[in-house]
Amino acid sequence: MATVASQVAERWAKAKAYLGLIVRTSADSDTSTDPTISAGSGAPSESEPAGSIYLRTTGVVYVRGSSWMGLPTLAQTNDFAATATSADELVNVDLTINHATATAIALDAHVIQATTARTGGAAAGIRSRTTSSAGDTGSPIYADYWAMSPVDGGGTVIHTAYYVSNGHDRTFDTSDCTTGQNVWYITNNVAVALRVSDSAGTVLDVVTTTGSRALNVFERLTITDGVSSGTAKRVGGDAYNATAASTAITGTTETEANFDINYTMPAGTLKVGTRVRVRAAGIHTATTGSETHDLLIKLGSVTLASVTGIDPADNGVFQIEFEFVVRSVGASGTVVGCGSLRTGARGAAATIYQLFTGSAGTSTATIDTTAANVVAIAIDRQASATDGDSCRLDYLNVEII
Repeated sequence: MATVASQVAERWAKAKAYLGLIVRTSADSDTSTDPTISAGSGAPSESEPAGSIYLRTTGVVYVRGSSWMGLPTLAQTNDFAATATSADELVNVDLTINHATATAIALDAHVIQATTARTGGAAAGIRSRTTSSAGDTGSPIYADYWAMSPVDGGGTVIHTAYYVSNGHDRTFDTSDCTTGQNVWYITNNVAVALRVSDSAGTVLDVVTTTGSRALNVFERLTITDGVSSGTAKRVGGDAYNATAASTAITGTTETEANFDINYTMPAGTLKVGTRVRVRAAGIHTATTGSETHDLLIKLGSVTLASVTGIDPADNGVFQIEFEFVVRSVGASGTVVGCGSLRTGARGAAATIYQLFTGSAGTSTATIDTTAANVVAIAIDRQASATDGDSCRLDYLNVEII
């Protein structure tokens, strides 16, 4: 039996004759499947065994897998091309790191501009695109960038699909898109399809739940309506609309009582400059002709304004419009407000009462803005009240701006 050395020598001579080398995988391997090393001036075209290397005179090195693939060089552009008929990856980079604090980057791309005279063109660390087929059907995914599901090791870290370091002038630039192309497609029928937040908490939620789709803004929303030097106007709206009338307050109870349609304003809702508008309407469903009532606008335990000694008639109605603005916040925050109360018969001239916060010599009311406060209309039935008289609140609207 010939020695390995003699076999290598024999094949070396043959390899030189064929301008290439065969690299044996074992002493008695089949040379027809052993990888080769060859060279030439053009791109490789021979169907060499997998693992073969081709040295091109242009400086590009090719490696044979299912097809030839050029390896990157430091001096020139490299083109990779492959054809797959099943699940495949042209380039797969896996990096394992065993260190507590060191940064691990599986793929690092950096374009360096070598002159300060650039006046056009583009420079990008990574550029990608996909090409679909005219015959595609169903819902295949075509993505220029696909952030796969992370593997959660069970710790408390936050997995981020796209992280942007500081120093950029723009995070995204979609100015080249035309109408209908700059679309952000989010999950349908979920409680939080998109959330914008910072270290202090949630700023905005997009809700796509069927039947309850909403844009929930958790901070003050302002607009200038296109006037760059204009004062930012706060955007607000309805916080509460009663959808049914209250239970009538009746009987001989003479203490102050809130009607049971009211709005609980969460703690922290009131900020300096917040304006709250309250609209209400009700009816005296039954009277005895001798009783008097007080009507009050309440914020928590504080009476913002009131009218005393109202002498109602059967089916007499009343209407309240009142608004206040916050001047200061805290456990002893202050608000100031005004409005009016109209009473009388339907379709007739009304008796109008002016409503103001505070008392003689002061215009403000003290409110704890750090606590939840109930916005309510209350009635205080005086000593002349009987079992036979009753009053009901039919409408309550609270608007916060």
